[in-house]
Amino acid sequence: MLVVPAIWLIHWAVDRSESGKPQGKSNPATVTPLNLALLLLTIMVLLSLWTTYDLAYSFEKIAGIVFGLGVYFGITRLASTERGFWISMGVFVGCGLVLSGAGALGTDWASLTKIAALTNFASNLPVVFRGLQGAESGFNSNEVAGTLLWVITPSFFLVLVLLRTLRGSNSILKKIGIGVVGLLLIMCISTMTAILVLTQSREAYISLLITFLSLFFLAVPNKLKWPFIGLGLGLGLLSLGGTYLSLHQSEVVQWFISSGLRNNPAFSLHSLEIREAIWDNAVKGIQDFPYTGMGMNTFRKLMGVLYQNPLTSSYVDVGHAHNEFLQAGLDLGIPGMIAFISLYIGAFWMLVRTWKASFLLKMADSKGHEGSLADAILLRSLVLGLGGGLLAHLLFGLVDAVALGAKPGFVFWMLLGLITGLFTLVQKSVAQVLVDESASTPGVA
Repeated sequence: MLVVPAIWLIHWAVDRSESGKPQGKSNPATVTPLNLALLLLTIMVLLSLWTTYDLAYSFEKIAGIVFGLGVYFGITRLASTERGFWISMGVFVGCGLVLSGAGALGTDWASLTKIAALTNFASNLPVVFRGLQGAESGFNSNEVAGTLLWVITPSFFLVLVLLRTLRGSNSILKKIGIGVVGLLLIMCISTMTAILVLTQSREAYISLLITFLSLFFLAVPNKLKWPFIGLGLGLGLLSLGGTYLSLHQSEVVQWFISSGLRNNPAFSLHSLEIREAIWDNAVKGIQDFPYTGMGMNTFRKLMGVLYQNPLTSSYVDVGHAHNEFLQAGLDLGIPGMIAFISLYIGAFWMLVRTWKASFLLKMADSKGHEGSLADAILLRSLVLGLGGGLLAHLLFGLVDAVALGAKPGFVFWMLLGLITGLFTLVQKSVAQVLVDESASTPGVA
């Protein structure tokens, strides 16, 4: 809570002294399209200090948001240069790998019963992380899956970026270096995907599948889209059906006879019924505390006191509202929910602007402009990857949550920083292209 503001103040003082600007003229913070939403979010976090019934209980999530803001502005500043952007991407993927390793060694795999084959395999993993604050019995498997969704899609498209770079390289040493990095990246993606599969998070499976189909639709040329989409859907359904038949052969027969499949944990709708009850309680909570929220991290305790429900009565601590937007409204009120939604809107807006700018940079690249981000296909791959990570977790966040201020939530702020940094880089490139074009065209100011 003190380190992040202290670093900000020191940076402000140093930047102002070095810039030579008169006092009060230097910018106290990095200017980004998300600053207005972040300001509103910060105001509501400060207000939550007054609304919470127990500051000590809310403090962890409040500190998590302060840390997240520091991560966002740090990554944004670093990624505003091309070299810094690639460094930030490497750190981002590395964080995903570390979190997947921590999830593998700290999740309570034995409690997962949806898919027996995966449970039997995962239960053989050594248990290392136990007794950590907020996760005394181990990490929640759905939270592990939701965190990895932020990283897997950008990492996958980063492989495509490396292949594109490898194809355009003429140096043998550079090709070897890119090949080694690509191999390490594929190993990272394989590890993260394996851990996501082991979590048995059905919402994560569905979110990732929808995301890749959506990105496939955007990436394929217009005249080839519909045949490929149909083929992709068919293969996806065939793969799911084949996996289901191989894991539940006897149950398939039972389902045809007596619909016994309904009692299988992998296809049970009991968790959805509980979620609907929690969502109903969350809406009531927002109605009761519309302007301020009930305080960060307090819904998990207040739900059983204020909003009793037979379906949730056995859940002493629900953790969150199983919907990130409802959870933001519970923590920070409707203004905080609006600020949280605005972060997504602003991020997708920057991605759309960057996507459109790639067509201008493609024409500029043909006229001799240099730099890896001047490659239109490479730039669009980055847009699809970063946007895919954001979309996958957005879909996941409709039925589950990595709540604002949660420990792994810094990955979300890193992703926002990368999107903002890429947007800033491309806008600078576009501005330079326009200057060069006007300079080379007589009579154009």
